Amino acid sequence: MSDDARTFLGTDLSGARFRDVVLVDAKITGLITGLTVNDVEVEPLINAELDRRHPERILFRSADPDDLRRGWEIVREQWSATLARIRALPEPLRRDRVDGEWSALETLRHLIFVADDWFGRTVRGEAQPYWPGGLVPSFLEAFHPEQLGLDLAADPDLAAIERRWTERTGQLDAWLTTMTEAELARECPSSFSSGAGALLPARTCIHAVLEEFGAHRRYAERDLDRLVTVDGK
Repeated sequence: MSDDARTFLGTDLSGARFRDVVLVDAKITGLITGLTVNDVEVEPLINAELDRRHPERILFRSADPDDLRRGWEIVREQWSATLARIRALPEPLRRDRVDGEWSALETLRHLIFVADDWFGRTVRGEAQPYWPGGLVPSFLEAFHPEQLGLDLAADPDLAAIERRWTERTGQLDAWLTTMTEAELARECPSSFSSGAGALLPARTCIHAVLEEFGAHRRYAERDLDRLVTVDGK
């Protein structure tokens, strides 16, 4: 919980029960699965509306190689425009957080971690997949990501971030260009995010990358709009 008693950050409310509560003008972001409000399951409604607003999400979940290639192409194009907006910001605003959310630079660093974790470690089977400047979500910090080579105190600038971003997304470009249904079905080691456990099909790993890149671009655009409005430019 933050200093504001009404704000919960990185809070695990799994299994919580709220009875006779008042949620006027409340906002919730995060992993929402199995939530019911007034006896209505919310997750299918959220997913349907997000799919309507962002139809590329349907491609992100597909098992068809051509759909996944097209989904990646779309999100890459979207991120090209978003990166241009980030480059245009003064350096302090690149590091500015809106309502406690990740800054623009932190968002990029997190997506590098996602690609390292769900593609470099799993699909490519790299022995040392992690860039030290990658940013893990707070719930993973308890599992000692520093043992993987991640630097929790890292604070890279945009130039360093973009170098790693270009390297890793280029590898994704190349892999997706030639991947097949058989390759998508191939079993891969588990990611750090999913915890040590059973092997995962490459398809699941690529879905995770696409969905994260898509979702965090939307969050970044939302916050960039706020930053530009506040800055008056």
